[in-house]
Amino acid sequence: MARRNEYGQTWWGKEWLNSLAQIDCDNRLPRGRTYANNGSVTMLKIDGNRIAAKVKGSYLYKVTIEIPVFSDEQKEKLTAAIGADAVILSRLLNRELDTEISAIAARQGIGLFPRKWSDFSMDCSCPDWAVPCKHLAAVVYLVSREIDKNPFLVFDLHGLDLLESLKSSGVEIGAKAKSQIPFLHELLKLGKKSEYEFDRRLFEEIDFATLEDLRETLPRLLTEKPLFYEEGDFKSWYLKALRENSKNVKRHFDEAEARRFSDKQPLNLLSFADEVEIVLNAENDFTLKAGKCEDFEQWIRVLSAIEAKNLLNYSPSVIALTTNTVR
Repeated sequence: MARRNEYGQTWWGKEWLNSLAQIDCDNRLPRGRTYANNGSVTMLKIDGNRIAAKVKGSYLYKVTIEIPVFSDEQKEKLTAAIGADAVILSRLLNRELDTEISAIAARQGIGLFPRKWSDFSMDCSCPDWAVPCKHLAAVVYLVSREIDKNPFLVFDLHGLDLLESLKSSGVEIGAKAKSQIPFLHELLKLGKKSEYEFDRRLFEEIDFATLEDLRETLPRLLTEKPLFYEEGDFKSWYLKALRENSKNVKRHFDEAEARRFSDKQPLNLLSFADEVEIVLNAENDFTLKAGKCEDFEQWIRVLSAIEAKNLLNYSPSVIALTTNTVR
């Protein structure tokens, strides 16, 4: 099943969707889910307690949803109760809501999650007499996905900036806790190089050959369905791509090694100062930046031809790649 068809992956996302549980007129709930799945929602904007969307049906319909804003007294009570619970605060640091938050809000007489669709103020420009119509239901589904990814949205939708409110009351848990989860295509972008001072003496003491191969170990930390990937089983996709890329790299090296002594190696294509960058994009294509080398195969041939006695003359990136790849 495609990941895009799943909603309410967290308990707080499920609580949001509970507002739709009582809808049964003319199958509007499953039809709304279908609209959410097939891309009919062409625009979704969340601004404070107001949600605006455009949904394509027979025509392009405008949808608006407003969530009741907490009063100043409610904000103060809820902030104080949350700030006094160390367990809840520790979970917030990991972008998670402890289930106790819902109980705390209930004890304060505060409705943190909608219990029925009439808890919203809803409007759709379509001619359907029912509220919520399938267009509204589609938007509610997609908002649950946003809440899955960002639990602080639960409070934002009621006009409560929880982190800022906690900070004002003397509790600081850091703005990074509210940072957005990056998407896969953002993670694959080449970021800016960090500034550092290279110490060759310390670098020469590193034995790269002793570094552990983590290709099997690191994937164990992955889940099948991380919130930043909406297309299916990310872990399976990642492992498959890793195996395919390893196989392709090995093939290139084998071909280069076979010609190592028959072809003249163009070492002049790589200077001692050249740094190497090998970037893998979302389509599993390599981008190579390595001196004057024109392609990946040519670079491997250059790399294979470097003699160990000359290796320390090259840049750190060349040394690391040579030591770990050409054994």
